[in-house]
Amino acid sequence: MSIRIIYSNFKANADSGAIKELMARDASWGTHVEILEAAKSTCGQESHIRWQKTQPQITNLKAGRPEDDYFSLTFADSNFDLNTESIDHFVATVAGDIVLNPMIKNLEVRDFEFTDATPYESFPGPNVGVDGLYTDFLPTLNRISRPILAFTLKPRFGMTIHEISQLYQAAASAGIDIIEDDERLVDPPNCRFIDRVKILSKIQKDYQTVYSVNITSDSQSALEKLDYCAEHGIKMVKIDVLVCGFETLRKVANRIKDKYSSKIAITVYPDAYGAYRRLSREFILRLSRLCGADIIYAGSPNWARYESERGKFSDTIEPIYQRHRLLADRIEMAEQIKPTLGTITNDQHPSRAEMITVYFRKHKDGHHKYAFFVGGGISGFPADIATASKEWMSCLTYASQQDLDDYNSYDLSKYDTSLSKIGWDRLNVKEGLNA
Repeated sequence: MSIRIIYSNFKANADSGAIKELMARDASWGTHVEILEAAKSTCGQESHIRWQKTQPQITNLKAGRPEDDYFSLTFADSNFDLNTESIDHFVATVAGDIVLNPMIKNLEVRDFEFTDATPYESFPGPNVGVDGLYTDFLPTLNRISRPILAFTLKPRFGMTIHEISQLYQAAASAGIDIIEDDERLVDPPNCRFIDRVKILSKIQKDYQTVYSVNITSDSQSALEKLDYCAEHGIKMVKIDVLVCGFETLRKVANRIKDKYSSKIAITVYPDAYGAYRRLSREFILRLSRLCGADIIYAGSPNWARYESERGKFSDTIEPIYQRHRLLADRIEMAEQIKPTLGTITNDQHPSRAEMITVYFRKHKDGHHKYAFFVGGGISGFPADIATASKEWMSCLTYASQQDLDDYNSYDLSKYDTSLSKIGWDRLNVKEGLNA
């Protein structure tokens, strides 16, 4: 067994091959020093030979030249024990000090691969998974083949328990699928975690909407919060994986599997993506799926490139679709790992979500198993929360069912003036559909 770490966009201020050698040595020996003479003299030549075998192998992946910007380090199976060591230790080894050499000008930790099935046994994967979410976990779907809609409570700070209860009841009365805590809403003084769970767990009994509670914290606190949620009938929890770590996610997923019969889902938000250990979004998504994410934010289209720069909509939406596939496609060596649902944020005009929905229907074989997580797009809509939620739900249902050969955009004309005043301009959905 070995683990292959793929690096991309590599640029160095010195000899590229030499810098890669330093990375390999630092990853295994913990120092750039090439000959550990004092350690070898003390422990013996046989020890030195064994130490050398722990050094990862370098493979240049493009032209096979040392200056290639796309290469891999392959670690031997003796370097890690994924069952007993924290997953964050693994991440720190492949994306820690070794990527911080001052001679490295640019580098991205692109992806990872396991060469056989053994490492997958250390991961729980999603408990509910995509199919579970769509079959019976979210009754608001009513078996309609459409994207899931979640309302992320906004504003993130300042609201009281009473105000959050009002927002929840208003959105739930409109039949929205999920209402979730904002990633920064954990346990502020004016809106305590325990109080939120107590009150909203009672209110949710009157609705089919699922409430996702933010339990982001250290591992022990997250597990305690999970247990408290389960005691109060909560079916979904939220974790900011780059704040609390991949190991916390894995522990929570394992607790759900072992103690709660896999009947609680986890939605994951990877905050500060792009700044965390130089990990690519693909790396984060793949590892989060293995660690137990049922739902995870997988990126959103570059709307500026499409709207302002007049680029092709297909160019800006294709990377999003490929990430959905990464999360959902079967893992050949790990059939037990369920698919994870990818999410898209949408905080402006609903026609953006409408365009994505119809585009995927037409150009991606009816793809509809993903979610829109909307915060400001609902809280900022020029109406009350119940009306805003109904319009969003109606827009997605409409876009999921209308004839694509004779498609007319969802009618929001009565809001055109007020939406334009706040800078939310309607997109030409037909143009995007035919891109």
